[in-house]
Amino acid sequence: MKSISIIIPALNEESYLPRLLQSIADQKYDGSIEVIVVDGHSTDETLDVARQFADRMPSLRLLTCKRGTAMQRNYGAKHAKHEVLMFLDADTELTSGCLVVLGRRLEGLDDFIAMPLLYPYDGRRTDLALGAMAYLYLFCVQRFNPINSGMCIITAKLVHDRIGGFDEKIRHAEDIDYGLRATKSGAAYSIWLDVHVRASARRLDSSGRVRTGLTWLRWYREAKSNRELLYTADEDYDFGNFKKT
Repeated sequence: MKSISIIIPALNEESYLPRLLQSIADQKYDGSIEVIVVDGHSTDETLDVARQFADRMPSLRLLTCKRGTAMQRNYGAKHAKHEVLMFLDADTELTSGCLVVLGRRLEGLDDFIAMPLLYPYDGRRTDLALGAMAYLYLFCVQRFNPINSGMCIITAKLVHDRIGGFDEKIRHAEDIDYGLRATKSGAAYSIWLDVHVRASARRLDSSGRVRTGLTWLRWYREAKSNRELLYTADEDYDFGNFKKT
């Protein structure tokens, strides 16, 4: 089994992070794993609730760096010691047996980037249908312009280092940009429908399903056809549960 570094950027995630950490602690995996939570100077109890898992997760490491999704992911990867990187948003959770299935998928892979099957653990019944439509689109475009979702990106550390990690200067769609650059660098792309990760539907509830979908499609077009737009966008993407003060 390959060794895995799980990297979790967090910002004011005291409500969601425990669910993710518990799902990792419950995994049965024969390989080595480390869990790196990178906090962006939260103003709530994010770090305190994470420390409560220290006894159940001896590999847990808590880091702090400048606020920003891309920066926090890169900071975690910089300190990761294993050959496989698994980037997870703080409002996700691993299903039972997820890492066992992932371990089988990783055998023989060295230069790759992949995304699992993502579906909500809350939200509406229609979200499953919307998710199925999204994956149909992902399969249609994967040969030409493969897409990754920042909720969960699985890749080799050598790929991350080769492309210089996430671009910390772009304003949004850093995950889509990351995946496109990874595959352009030669990384093999895969969608693993047997590796299951669940996520909160809070972004959909906050921004609306239609608006979220249209925004995501616009960002994808910008990333693949006019990357400069990602640097000059009017809006920033405030990830997670962050609320401006």
